[in-house]
Amino acid sequence: MATYREVKGYSIKSVSSDPANIKEGQIWYNSSAKKIKVAPTVSSWSAGGNMNDVSSNSALAMAGTQNAQVQAGGANPSPGLTVEEYDGSSWTTATNMPERFENGTGGGTQTAGLFCGGDVPASEAGGPAPAAQTESFEYDGTNWTAGGDLNTDRTNGGGCGTQTAGLTCGGRQISPSNDPGSVTANTEEYDGSSWTESGDMSTGRFDTSSMCGTQTAAVFFGGRPKDSGSGLTNVEEYNGTSWTAGEAFPEGRVRANASGTQTLAIVFNGQGTAGSQPTNKTTTFSYDGTDFSADAALGTARYAAAGGGGTKTAALNAGGYAPGTAVNTSEEYSSAATTRSVDVS
Repeated sequence: MATYREVKGYSIKSVSSDPANIKEGQIWYNSSAKKIKVAPTVSSWSAGGNMNDVSSNSALAMAGTQNAQVQAGGANPSPGLTVEEYDGSSWTTATNMPERFENGTGGGTQTAGLFCGGDVPASEAGGPAPAAQTESFEYDGTNWTAGGDLNTDRTNGGGCGTQTAGLTCGGRQISPSNDPGSVTANTEEYDGSSWTESGDMSTGRFDTSSMCGTQTAAVFFGGRPKDSGSGLTNVEEYNGTSWTAGEAFPEGRVRANASGTQTLAIVFNGQGTAGSQPTNKTTTFSYDGTDFSADAALGTARYAAAGGGGTKTAALNAGGYAPGTAVNTSEEYSSAATTRSVDVS
């Protein structure tokens, strides 16, 4: 015999006011408003404050969260020493880096940041090509100090983690005597003073900062396998020792950004191809550690930006090229369960 629940389904809870801490998918009847309400997750990008230096806000690296972030370096055409901090609404110029830094990686927080790798331009490297670096720098919110040198020089690689448990991998090894350079699969871990080599990635890649997570649980999206190669769809996950393949990314993507954890992340902006006329992207994808799904679109298509800076539900994207011209705009991402009324008429 069928039960009442099987025939009628579950009842909707009746309350006199909306719950204080709603959860995704929750449904209830507000007896005061006389309406059925639900709580879907709503994601969006909205305008943030403009950076101060429009001349060096591409090829940046970042550390921190959406409301407490530091962006360092830059390529275009200023010295690449510029540092700016974000408080959730506006940018403030901070202490310059001790050496030129562009196309490097960052991790940690606004008051305990770690930045490494990158390159100096051909004009300073002695031409005709830039020179990848091994230096790393630590930031305490005011001052910069030298950290331990990488074992492998690299630029345009991936990085994440903290100042005392950092991770960097991939990138391109390039110099005036090694042009266009070689792409590395090398991975290194930082303990707060020195770098140690770990398991190599399955596929060497560069031209991306779309990596997020921790030293023992990281994920790397896309990138490019060689100087003339198109964007990869390969996703790799790191467990603190070795890399394994993840679900393929929906589209090849280079010079993109990522924010969040290995099992709850977003990947956004970048370029869809690596040809002479690459497509700049506004699309965002969510990743749950297994599958990808389409998410909210950015307001501005951009690449080579500083992005991430937080969680899957609160990320920041700033600077970059949009398209071909350096911009100083920033956008904030939010994703939360939001109350909506249901029309049952």
